[in-house]
Order: sequence, then C-alpha cells, then structure tokens
Amino acid sequence: MTYRLTPLPVEADEPAQAYACRLARRINLPLRFFCTDIGIPRQEVIKGSTDAVHRIADYGGADPAPLLAATVRHTEGRLYTLNGQDLVRDSLRRTRLRGCVMCMKEQLAHGAVWDVSIRTSWCLASVYTCPIHEVGLVDIGTGKDAMFNEWSLLMEDFLSSETACHPPPERSPGKFELYLMERAMHGPPESGGEVNDLPMHVAMRVMPFFGQTLLHGTNAHEPVTDDEIIKACDTGFQALVARGGLEQSLADIEAGAGPRMSKQGPQHRLGKHLFSFLTNAVSQEAYQPVLDRVRAFVLDTIPMDRGALLLGRPVDTCRVHSVATLTAVTGMHPTTLRRYLRENGFLKSDAQNGDMPMPAAMVEAWAANLAEVVGQKAVEELLGCSRSHFNTLLKARLIQPHYASRSSRKYRFGRIDLEALLTRLLDAATPTPATPDGFVGLDRIGKRANASIAVVLKAVIAGEMNGVTCRPGNRRLDGLEFSVQEAKALTRGEPLPGLPANELLAYWKMDYAVLRDLIGAGYLPTQEARHPIHKGMIKVIPYEAIEQFERTYVLAWELAESLNLTRSELRKWLVNRNVHRAFDPAQLNAEIYRRSDVPSEGTSF
Repeated sequence: MTYRLTPLPVEADEPAQAYACRLARRINLPLRFFCTDIGIPRQEVIKGSTDAVHRIADYGGADPAPLLAATVRHTEGRLYTLNGQDLVRDSLRRTRLRGCVMCMKEQLAHGAVWDVSIRTSWCLASVYTCPIHEVGLVDIGTGKDAMFNEWSLLMEDFLSSETACHPPPERSPGKFELYLMERAMHGPPESGGEVNDLPMHVAMRVMPFFGQTLLHGTNAHEPVTDDEIIKACDTGFQALVARGGLEQSLADIEAGAGPRMSKQGPQHRLGKHLFSFLTNAVSQEAYQPVLDRVRAFVLDTIPMDRGALLLGRPVDTCRVHSVATLTAVTGMHPTTLRRYLRENGFLKSDAQNGDMPMPAAMVEAWAANLAEVVGQKAVEELLGCSRSHFNTLLKARLIQPHYASRSSRKYRFGRIDLEALLTRLLDAATPTPATPDGFVGLDRIGKRANASIAVVLKAVIAGEMNGVTCRPGNRRLDGLEFSVQEAKALTRGEPLPGLPANELLAYWKMDYAVLRDLIGAGYLPTQEARHPIHKGMIKVIPYEAIEQFERTYVLAWELAESLNLTRSELRKWLVNRNVHRAFDPAQLNAEIYRRSDVPSEGTSF
C-alpha cells in the first residue's frame, strides 16, 4: 500500500525512530504495520540504519541530515553510536522512556498528537532535566524496547493520563547534562577539556562515581535520587575537566581517607564505591585509558605487594613501600625492620598522615644487604613464584629451610641456596625476546601439560627437558617459559585402547540411555584402562568392539544421510521395504538396524 501524505517537518533533536512513529500515527497505524506497508523492515528503523533513515526521510518529505545526526544507531551487540559518539546499552533509556511535559504540551497545543516529538537527549541515561523549561523529566512509558518502538502511542497514552496534569519538578540542568546534550548534537565542546578524550559512554559512567566519592569520601554510596545523581555528575565533571584532573581527584580522595594504617590497599584509600566500579570495568577495553592512569597513581602513592592483582593486572614492580610490603620482601620482623628504617632515615611518619610511603628502589637496595636469611614471602619475591608454587617447591624438596616450624610462614631459607636454584634453572633456559609458539609460563604449564611443576622443574635441572626459554629482563621463575609438548611427554602414558562412553556418544550422536542399554545388554563390551594423563582408571569401549558393531549395525541418522532423506522420509522408506529395528523396542528403544536387512538400493555404505 502507498500513502500520499503532505510532508511532515522534523522537530529539533528528533531521532528517526520517533519521526517514523509520528508518520505511522498520522495514518493511525502501529509502527510495525506502517513499516510493512511502505516496504521498510521495522528492525532496520529501530536499529537506525542509514538506509532506513534515508527512506523514512524521503517518505516524510524531510531532510535526512538532521535525522541522521539525532538518531541512535545500533552497531553490534551492546554498542550504539549517536552523531559519531560511542554509546553502550547502559547509556540509553530503553525500557523507561522519560520526557519533558512542558515541551510535549506546547507541541500538542499547536498541532495534532502526531506533531508531538521526542528529543534524543531524553534517551540518554545521564540526562534528567529539560534545559528549555528547566524542569525535571518525567516517566512517559515503560515496556520492552520502549525507546525504539511505538513512541507516539506511549506519548499519547501519557498525555491523556492524570500524570500529565501534575506539574513537573523545577530543576536547573547540571553542567554535565548540558555538556552531554551539546556533545551529542554538535560533538565534543571545548568546555569538555580532558573529558572529551573519553568515549561518551565512559564519561557517563565515570563522572558519578568520581563525583560521589569526592562528595562523601571513602564512605560514598550509590546515589538514589535524580538530584543526587546530577550533583555527583557535576562534581565529577568539574574535577576531571581540567588537565590532570583525574590524578588530582584521586589525590584529594586519598588525602581525605585519613591517616595511613598498616596494610591499607587501594580499596581502603579510594573507597569501595569507586574502586569496585573500576575493578568491574577491567574487562571493557574502552575504560583502559582511565584504568591505566588510576593504576599509575596507585602504584606511585599506595604501597602494593609484587604479584598482587591491581585493576586486572598483577603488580610487577613496586614503586613505593610501606613497612608491611617491605617486610614481605625482606622476611624480617616488622618491628626490627621499622627500627632499622628509622635509624637510616628512610621511614618518616606524622600523626596526620601515618607512615609515609618510601621509594621502592632506594629501600630495596638498602635491604638487599641487610640479611642473608629470608622468610617465606621473601622467597616468593626472590624466586618470583606464588604461594601455591612455593608449597609445591617445598614439598618436592627443591627448596629446603635452614630451620622449620609448625607454620611454613615461619620457615627461614638461605638466600645463597635460593639463588643457586635460580641459576641452575636460568642456565638451562634460552633467552628469547618474545614467547615462542607452544610455550607457556610457570603459572600455566601445570594445567596445560597436566603435570606437576615440580616434575617439570626437576626435568629442566636434570637436563631432560630442553624446551625452556626466559625473558632477558626477568631473571626469576615467572620469567621462565616451557614447551607444552615436552612437558606433556614427561608424564603422558600409553594411549587408551578404546573410547570412553562420553566420546562414543558424541561420535555416534546417540542418546545416553541407548548407549547405556547397549552396554548393559552386552552388545558393547567395556574394559578398564589407565588414563594416559591423570592416571586414573576409567571404563572404555574397545576399538575392536566399536568396529564390529558398526559392521553389523547402522544408525538411523547415518542411514538417512546416505539416502539423502529426512528422518520422517526414512521411516516411510523402511516401512515400504519391511525393514524392522534390530532390537525389540520393548527392551531397547533405539533406531538401529542390521546392515544385512537394509536393501542396498541408493545406500552409500
């Protein structure tokens, strides 16, 4: 069906989806029927594809340029774009549409209901205020895909309800709201400063968390009301807009956390509200520039143990030390270490700030010559291994304490012996600038090769394993890389004489109950065999029995494929040729047939 309509003007900041809804409402049709009648896929309109926007604009007699600039376009998965700005699904109001009552009533007073339009800025999750009338946005409708579907119907229902008669709350728009609307319509403004460097959806998420923490310190919580959210966003925006504002904001938050206490990490110094948000964002690539700057600030100001996980990455280099982190490196008692640090002028404290962080390179060079006998944490640091690796090395007697205790944490080890172990391992390794194919580090070789790391390391020391490399800049165990194939060969046994039941199920595409009944009835014998990797005893069906079964019987799906028939067509084909199942259905309900009973016509087996 083709409609002959007068042109419908495009309103300011109106997306193509809303314009299409108004065109459909003008002829009293739902959007899905309207799109079908004019030959445009509704999903393309909802997604805001360029071709659909041009066709909608051409149909309504409008210029497509303003529609394209104001249309939220779905690219893939959770990703969207708006006028060149990157957004994600959480950046948009999809199921809870909001709008300005004053704007809609003014449009309704000068025209029909299809003249009432929706603004794109109302769909942004961080916009709560209408800058034209300085009132808060109110809920228009709620439903699945409300932002992209049947806008006009939702708006018409709202305007005819009693809720539309209530005056909206008066509120001046926040600076961050005005910034977002300006950026969405015209691109990043000059007033955005350093915030312009962030993707738009990242800025929308980062501002409230930084702002709320700056307002309430480390006890910050999730803002609840619109006013609280606007205030938090404005505070974060004003703090981060200046060059270096991110680092200054972190410094203000850290300074407001009070005196430094022993073993306080970044979550204590930056607050759980902000640090949990940053931790949850580590899997998203768009947040990496922010996370890198936060990570650099934390390493420069907050003492961290080597190997500790910081925003998705392990700490490989300590930049500052506290007494607690230096104790882990030296193995000395913290009281003794604190006294030595004070006597040598490294440790400075005051009542307001607690112990001040010490430059790591300076104090580590001083502590290196302080003691030759070290504790467990110092061993982990010297060897570059984790707690579990330490316990494995200790159990395998690759490292031996000078004197033991009931707790391994109180063991003391000779530094010379530890360095000798490292030297033997590193001498057997070939220095390489990059990881060769098929090589993994110590933390993964155990799982990849299904072998104990103690067995692997002993084989390297004994010269039984040559596939070992190391990074020139890392002379520790975590710098070694091992060949997975050679490590597997150290412990792999004889191959299995048959297939386990789960592998045979996948090979034959058979239901488990059928295979179980075949085994139980004796058609498929089983035998026990030792697994070549984990060494446990498992039951397998011998290859000879599998081959004998396949020579005698044929499965329905295999027969259907050879005849190029569907399952229903195969059943008719078998009935017409009086071919019955090989087994009584009352005892074994399986579509299996004897090969000798199946006519050879058309078959390829």
